[in-house]
Amino acid sequence: MEALQAITRVEKGTSNVRRMRREGRLPGNIYKEGTSALGIELETREVESFLRNHSGESLLVDMSIDGDSPRPVLIKEIQQHPVTSRLLHLDVYEITANRPIVVDVMIAFDGTPVGVTQAGGTLEYLLRSITVKCLPKDLVETIEVDVSALEVGEQLRVDDLVIDRVKYKVITPADIAVCNISKPRISGKGEAEEDAGGEEGAEGEETAGADA
Repeated sequence: MEALQAITRVEKGTSNVRRMRREGRLPGNIYKEGTSALGIELETREVESFLRNHSGESLLVDMSIDGDSPRPVLIKEIQQHPVTSRLLHLDVYEITANRPIVVDVMIAFDGTPVGVTQAGGTLEYLLRSITVKCLPKDLVETIEVDVSALEVGEQLRVDDLVIDRVKYKVITPADIAVCNISKPRISGKGEAEEDAGGEEGAEGEETAGADA
């Protein structure tokens, strides 16, 4: 898509920010190493359109500020209303193409484990993203993880993920579990009823024997 268009935000203060949002504009900040944060504002609909077509913890996008040439920025934080999910604020970081960045990348789980389909286990998601260090050009929105071969009692750790270790330096500790297949849960109610029935039957037989 084309670069997001932003302008320098002159108006500050809570009342001005609220008015800005009512008028369909989104307040934000752009950060660059060695400089102070610059307040910016964007068209909310333009940002919403970009987010609808992308997913991930960290997203790269070109941004033009005050009509300047587009520059690559990393979307680091998006604040949303807790109830309506309406966009409230956006933080981005200007990046340099040849300098590595540290980002969180979402994990996309692919396939249905045999431990679920054949043994009745449950797939438990323990980690939704991992932190990596890479060049901006190598950043991906998700890391695909195939879980189809997992059996009951097995797990995948960060160290098991299939990742290009030349392009990506994984920051998340290698021994952290990403997911596992838990054993089928057996309800104790049926067992309790069965035990109760067995005890009751035994008492009945003992009584009948005594009467005889």
